[in-house]
This record gives sequence, structure tokens and C-alpha cells, in this order.
Amino acid sequence: MKLFLDTASRQLTPAGVAPNLPRGGADNVFLQFLTANVAALLPGGAPIALRFYLPSDLGNPIATFNAFTASPADLGYVAAVDTLSGGLAVLDRATLFARLSYGTPNVDSEWFLVNYGVGTSGSGAPATQIVLSTPAGPVNYVQPIGQFGGRIGVNQTEGFWRVKAACNLLGLQISAQDAPTGANLLVEVVKGGVASGKVATLTAAQKSEETVFGAPLALAIGDVVQFKVTQVGSTKAGSNLDVKGIVTLL
Repeated sequence: MKLFLDTASRQLTPAGVAPNLPRGGADNVFLQFLTANVAALLPGGAPIALRFYLPSDLGNPIATFNAFTASPADLGYVAAVDTLSGGLAVLDRATLFARLSYGTPNVDSEWFLVNYGVGTSGSGAPATQIVLSTPAGPVNYVQPIGQFGGRIGVNQTEGFWRVKAACNLLGLQISAQDAPTGANLLVEVVKGGVASGKVATLTAAQKSEETVFGAPLALAIGDVVQFKVTQVGSTKAGSNLDVKGIVTLL
């Protein structure tokens, strides 16, 4: 059985892993403590205990193993766990709760599950069927359309997004490194080289803003979407524009 404990979260990593502990006698346990994904031994040879609990009694361990030995070459600890000793001897197979106690002063890990009497030793859980399903209702996402580098000018068509699935363009998200001042900055959607009449606003003195159109712009596979700046700030035009579309799949 292999256990990798993240010291920040005090949980096993990868998250949700349920190690297998096969029944049938001695099984080697390898334990490693990770901090920011870097393995290290505990300072000063601090004590370690691995305790197993029945789901019906999380107050009293059914078995405890604390004969861990440091393995500096592996930056971890090893122990021989006899699965036919103590309380585990009476179990054929079960899902057990477990936790690690370690360090001085003592720290308890978060609870994790162990599959006792199942499969072979290792860090992974038994194979589980994964079912992928399509979410109910529309799927929304943010689609990059393009950027305008430097000082922003009017009536220049920029960006390029070739549509890959039928969808509706609900609005635009606009951001600028330097905000326009003196007047709002206006951006119009260009579809297939033709102005769409769908205009989004970056209010004067603002660096980012989202505009949702009154009615969405329908897009088909193969449509090319760009944007055109139709108005800039009167005192400062603004600079380094980034435009993204708010999209819902059909």
C-alpha cells in the first residue's frame, strides 16, 4: 500500500484516492509526506501511526500500526503491516476509514478510505465505471475573439474567430490596459465582414466591462466573427484592447 500525504491539506494525494490493502498477511506500506509536491522526512524522526476504523465506530481504531522506519533514499517511510493481526483478522473484506497521526506535537490527517481485502496493494482504487453525460440546459462559455495592441483607433476590424458549433453570441467582455477617458469606447461585432449592429461598451475610466445584448446574435458553423472599434475615448483613446464573446451552445 502506498500513501502520499499532502501536509497542507492533510489529505491523501491524488485527492479522493482509496488505497487497496489486500488481506493475507504482511503487506509493505510506503508513506511519503509532500509539501507543495516536494517530499521530505519529518524533522527529528517524529513518530507515525496508521490507524484503521470501522465506519460504525470512528472513535476507537480496530487496528493500529506504528512501526514505521525512515527510508532516506526514498524520502519516505516503510512499515510491514500484518493484515491477519489485531482487529483486521476478524474481517474478510470491508471499506475502512483510516487516518495518519504524525509529528511532534501530534497531528492527525484527514479521514481517508481504505479498501481492505480487495485486489492488490497500490495507490489506486479499484476500477470504477465513469459515466459522461451532457449537462441539462444551455452550455455557456467565454470565447476569445481578438486583441488590439497599442493605442486604439476607430474603424479598424480586428480579431478572428471561426465558429465550430452552432451557438448564440450573447454579448462581449472588453478589457483595456489603459482605460479610455473623456468618452466611452464602443466595439461592434463584425460577422462575415459585415457589421452586425451588436455594440458593446467600455465606459470611460473603466478598464473592463461586460455587455449583454438585448437579443443574441445567431452564429453557424464556419461563420467568422471579428470586432470593430467604432468610438474611442475623447481625452485618452485607451490602449491594448482584449475582446471576448459570451457564447451559449445550441
